[in-house]
Amino acid sequence: MRLSTICFIMILGLFAGCSGSQNDEKPSLDVSNMDLTVKPGVDFFAYANGNWVKNTTIPEDKSRYGSFDILQEENNAVLKQIFEKAATKDAPEGSSWQKVGDFYASGMDEEAIERKGLEPIKPELDQISDLASKTDLLSIIPELHSIRVSPLFGLYAGQDRKNTTQIVLNLGQGGLGMPDRDYYLSDDNRSKEIREAYAQHLQKTFELLGNSGDKAKQMANNVFELETLLAKVSYTRLERRDPHRTYNKVTLAEMQELSPNINWQNYFNAINANGINELVIDNPSFFKEISKMINEISLDAWKDYLTWNVVGRYSPYLSSAFANQSFEFYGKVLSGNEVNRPRWERVASAA
Repeated sequence: MRLSTICFIMILGLFAGCSGSQNDEKPSLDVSNMDLTVKPGVDFFAYANGNWVKNTTIPEDKSRYGSFDILQEENNAVLKQIFEKAATKDAPEGSSWQKVGDFYASGMDEEAIERKGLEPIKPELDQISDLASKTDLLSIIPELHSIRVSPLFGLYAGQDRKNTTQIVLNLGQGGLGMPDRDYYLSDDNRSKEIREAYAQHLQKTFELLGNSGDKAKQMANNVFELETLLAKVSYTRLERRDPHRTYNKVTLAEMQELSPNINWQNYFNAINANGINELVIDNPSFFKEISKMINEISLDAWKDYLTWNVVGRYSPYLSSAFANQSFEFYGKVLSGNEVNRPRWERVASAA
């Protein structure tokens, strides 16, 4: 404890040394944020931050708040000025200023967004509605992956962990609307509350699409049951931390044998990943199971699942009815935020 106190005094000395004449108006260490009534050897956090914690209120649009959040807020204010300038700047066609300005202006045009409603994603919804076979189902999955919708699994290209001179395609478990498997399978009261809220969120979203209450509830049940099956064969967070367990390099032929009901060559061709001879998967059991699910689950249930994936992915960018419903679950229930961030901040983050 004596050594900790000595080290802290030395650190104070360093801070004092950094606050020379060049920056006398802004001290490097604000002692007013400390609680000097607390002994540092008993509770150093309270000693160093006690008054700040007592005097600071977490903003309604945040569930946590600290110095880095304050730094981000200051940075956002600078970014806002840049985006607003870009939106009004007469920039050359195709320039970065023009692209950023147009993006920001479109995101801030609430009247147009409200007027369009579902129009921006209607082509994808119609395509899903028109699926007539499991072959059609498999053909639309790579199309959805190409527009940042991620049914069933995720993929990315990155360095091979066992041969870092190479870039390899990685496929990982996914397809869940909640953060991970435990939200679907844990028996504690909080998990049960979240599952109930998620089921209600699914139903309300399907109702916003124009479905009756009973129909929307059935569609929500189909999605929840399908995602629960995915959760049951997903690795836990602890298992996902094991770099050996999650590194499984397979050839294209081995992948096809492991997961035979998906034509993987067609999938890779559809995402323009031509010439794939080998890839890394994180969870072989997961890909084995989704192959079975393709045949065992009805086409209607798959349609509901894919519809949810599209609407859920893009709800924050659609009209207020969808954006607000998305925030009700992901913002309030999961994150604990009381109100959504200002529109300009959301648009700036998306940009």
